[in-house]
Amino acid sequence: MLRGMNEREIREVSDLNYREALREMSRRSGGAVSERDGLLLTAIRHPHPTMNTAIRLDSELPAATAIERARAFYDQLGHSFGFATLADPRDDDLRKAGAAAGLAELMSPPAMVVEQPIPEAALPNGVEVRIVETDYDVRDFADVAARSWCTYGLPREVPEAVFAKGASVLAPHIIGAIAYRENRAVACALVVLTHGIGGVYWVSTVEDARGLGLGETITRTVTNVGFERGARLVSLQASPMGEPIYRRMGYREIFKYTTLIAVS
Repeated sequence: MLRGMNEREIREVSDLNYREALREMSRRSGGAVSERDGLLLTAIRHPHPTMNTAIRLDSELPAATAIERARAFYDQLGHSFGFATLADPRDDDLRKAGAAAGLAELMSPPAMVVEQPIPEAALPNGVEVRIVETDYDVRDFADVAARSWCTYGLPREVPEAVFAKGASVLAPHIIGAIAYRENRAVACALVVLTHGIGGVYWVSTVEDARGLGLGETITRTVTNVGFERGARLVSLQASPMGEPIYRRMGYREIFKYTTLIAVS
């Protein structure tokens, strides 16, 4: 356990970072954010549900009302959406109401944290890691993310929409990194600093460069950048491919989300 922070507080700040990262990626990419009466609604400029995310902030808000309001917001945009719930009894009512409203459970990513820097390791042969600093770097970042996440059926236009503007990754509290192999961008990730912690997002490795340890390399880079910038811990939400890597690196699970998907 992190000194001075109990498990409840670790879970809370990790969830707060996730919410803030969604807000930031929406606003900075030219999307929209609505937050009122216990409901957070974030949207990018693409209709795919992955980055159009609703979160109930107040457990007193009736589940059916939350889903109805979310659907009305995203319908106005012509977007599909995902509703992020906590995979525990606190959000049982949301999952029940979601099923009644035709929302399907898509995935249950674990939220994970590491509480100290990850020991450095030698880079794979022919690999160089660079921090994102220019618009050209942002284009490389977006291209790697677009080519990587198609593994999960994500259209390349989604990461392109998120990173269409450099503000999504060029900011004092958002630090991106790219791994180059023989001068070709092949992996990327970023860390978002909020609430005294870092949150790792968009860990990506292109398909033909997998199995070389690049996912671990790029995650270590942004994790340790987070600690260097003063983070008390670093969190992430793990993909199925990433989870065993993160565990091996020292990340541990603190809870799970369950994402409900609606198609407008």
